[in-house]
Amino acid sequence: MNPSFWRRGIFTVVLYACLAFLVLTTAAMFAYPGGQGNNLAARGYSMTENFFSDLGRMQALNGRPNLAAAPLFTAALSLAGRGMA
Repeated sequence: MNPSFWRRGIFTVVLYACLAFLVLTTAAMFAYPGGQGNNLAARGYSMTENFFSDLGRMQALNGRPNLAAAPLFTAALSLAGRGMA
């Protein structure tokens, strides 16, 4: 068991988990149907008006189902958590 292999291997797993987190959460932001706390008719996701956890809701704030963004967000958090663990 080569120690440098474990360091490099673990670093690679964490790196890919972080990259997957960024890609999946970005995709979830584009797929989010819309709605904000003070403007339920707003379209899409706003970095300044929405909470990050809104991406994981099964129903968006505008009342529409969030069938695309929620699984992407859940997968992103799961991969990041497992990669960091």
